[in-house]
Amino acid sequence: MRIPLIYHSRCIASVVLGLSAVLSANTVSAAQANCDHIWKDTTNIVSFPASIAVPYGASNGAIFQTAVWQAPAASGLNDGNKPILICSTPGDIVFRFKADATDPNERNAALYPYFLNTSSAAVNVKFTYGKGTAHETIMSIPQSKGSFAITLPNAIPSTNEKGEPLDGSASLPLRDGARNTYTVTLNKLRAITPMTITAELQKNADAGSSVSIGGFNRVSWFLEYDGATLTGPWSGPWSTRLGYFQLNPLQVTTSPCYPPVLPSQVDLGNLPLKNFPSNGTRYSSIPVPFQVSLTCPGMGSTGGVYFGFQPDITYPGQTDLLAGQTSQDSAAGVAVELLKADGVTRQPLLRANDLTTNWVKSDISASKKTTTLQLYARVRQMENIVQPGSITARATLLINFK
Repeated sequence: MRIPLIYHSRCIASVVLGLSAVLSANTVSAAQANCDHIWKDTTNIVSFPASIAVPYGASNGAIFQTAVWQAPAASGLNDGNKPILICSTPGDIVFRFKADATDPNERNAALYPYFLNTSSAAVNVKFTYGKGTAHETIMSIPQSKGSFAITLPNAIPSTNEKGEPLDGSASLPLRDGARNTYTVTLNKLRAITPMTITAELQKNADAGSSVSIGGFNRVSWFLEYDGATLTGPWSGPWSTRLGYFQLNPLQVTTSPCYPPVLPSQVDLGNLPLKNFPSNGTRYSSIPVPFQVSLTCPGMGSTGGVYFGFQPDITYPGQTDLLAGQTSQDSAAGVAVELLKADGVTRQPLLRANDLTTNWVKSDISASKKTTTLQLYARVRQMENIVQPGSITARATLLINFK
């Protein structure tokens, strides 16, 4: 029975060939439609993990985290059928994006244009509208440099849902369902233009500490409708804020270490079924050693470097034993156990939904910036009857700085 232990997930690249064609007629823009808004000042949260480490080994300017928001979403503009605009004449509509006035400044604009400040000197943020679509446009132009608009030509048809012509006769302010008006819902808007926002976190420096960023207007964006020039008491151009985008609050820690070096797989060997008795005796295989190397050139005089193993699957009723991935030829009745440097004492695993316990402090310090962690793994019999087959157990090595 061959029992490999894969304890660090690997990313296997793949290439997909896509063949597509788009046949479209030229679209001629009309005049802007006269529209009124239904106020939708909502906060749209772009969610990152609650805690992120800025990798020491990455170069400055590298993107180390990406998150995508798409409407309807769990927060913000989440009801696709609610009206957001009421229009009384057909034509174009224009949406304008701009940085929040609280802190619209770029950081290192000459090196990394369009990346905005955050609370941490080590992290910049950029928002992109419609990333990966035909409407891809960089959002993060600071307000001091103006904003940008996208025109949706002929977005408002000449007749409404009831077949009534839009003749501009409806009185202002417009109301949903009013005669000779056309209602724009979020779902209708999404059919015209992609409602996708991508946020990227960029490394700006190696120096820094643990800082809470996100949840602040300094990294948010306003999504505005740029309406037509109206007449009468509502004369002049106007716009309405439909919502704004911001990061969820997250803790960012500047890592003092390069990524750890560890084997991609630990082979625990071929174990004869006769080694696993059915008389109640529990068998454990000979521990197999493996090593993890840590190098932390940015380690200062305070704090420490901790490590822990997060299991993919634990054995039923055993929070510190790894279970194998299920397949047709899987072994049953056995688990994989990680051991400390003495080859005898069990290495506790990190708990699901609780990454505050079972961390082990390494001997990395300001005067010792490199260390090798000696660990072992073995197979443990868990049941009286063991089914032969293979077992592949996975655990992710996590490094914590505190």
